[in-house]
Amino acid sequence: MNEGLKWLDKEVDDIKLKIKSLEAAKEGLHTKQLYAEACRENLKFFGLAEKETKGDSEVSEAINTRDLLFEFLKNGLGFEDPEKKFELHRVHRLGKPASGKTRPIIARFLRYQDREMVLRASLHLRDPEIKVLEDYPQEII
Repeated sequence: MNEGLKWLDKEVDDIKLKIKSLEAAKEGLHTKQLYAEACRENLKFFGLAEKETKGDSEVSEAINTRDLLFEFLKNGLGFEDPEKKFELHRVHRLGKPASGKTRPIIARFLRYQDREMVLRASLHLRDPEIKVLEDYPQEII
């Protein structure tokens, strides 16, 4: 019986070691997945108003979000000709429109260096309502 118990104890210890190594591997994969989700080329812009204009027909029309962002890069951050300087894959607002709330804008830059240049310039913003942050998954935040 003692031999059987020793054998079972060894088996249990082996299984515990295997479980530990699998948990470590799972944690490593989870970390890799989070970094893959972290869009290195994305920035989130908070506080840029959702302006509307009235046309001749008095129908309200939203200003293009991309144009609004380029206007902010020019007037808010001081970049000359941001349309020529920065290439953007996609620019859009996050979430559904709600009255009284300004949705953040997310922009994906073609080049990481451009994103970093905009992020560094945003550190000197004078308007406390406007923020520019890196786009990370909620778990990393």
